[in-house]
Amino acid sequence: MKQLFKKKWRSIPVGIIAAALMVCLLAGGAFAAYTFTGMNVTVNVDEPLQVQYNLTYEICDEQGCRTDETGWQDLPSGGLTLEADFSAGDVQTLYLRMNNRANSPLTVSTLLGGDASQFDLTGGFPDGQVVPKSTGFDFGNGAGVSDANAAEWTSDGIPIGISGEAPPGTYTLTIEFERS
Repeated sequence: MKQLFKKKWRSIPVGIIAAALMVCLLAGGAFAAYTFTGMNVTVNVDEPLQVQYNLTYEICDEQGCRTDETGWQDLPSGGLTLEADFSAGDVQTLYLRMNNRANSPLTVSTLLGGDASQFDLTGGFPDGQVVPKSTGFDFGNGAGVSDANAAEWTSDGIPIGISGEAPPGTYTLTIEFERS
């Protein structure tokens, strides 16, 4: 090593020349690794779960009693208030259908609120229910899953009744769905 510092090139020690070249190489490598262009990616994630409902109820009037239904309706993402006329002890049946457009299964649970204690709810609401994943991805349709490929879960009829002990009044049943 001492001989490297003793050798000279045009009266400059070779060790100093080697050290200066190393510093230049390191500095050049640091400046060569700068970012010269970039890209931002914006991703919009739509709600993959579509909830639909169908409420069947009995209508009694001067023509007699008959069963009617709302037909399958989409539940808006902000929720919906259904108004129904009940007498104490009446039961109406709610059917739920959930379409999953995600490429993975989703677990759905139900939160009941409002005046739920005034209602006779015998179950049927999804609680930890797994809605299967969709069956395909449609790149031609806005890079989403088409309705034909969405996986579906349909509930059995969910009886919703007013307790026979309920005093006259207006009662609200809040049904919220959460997914994980």
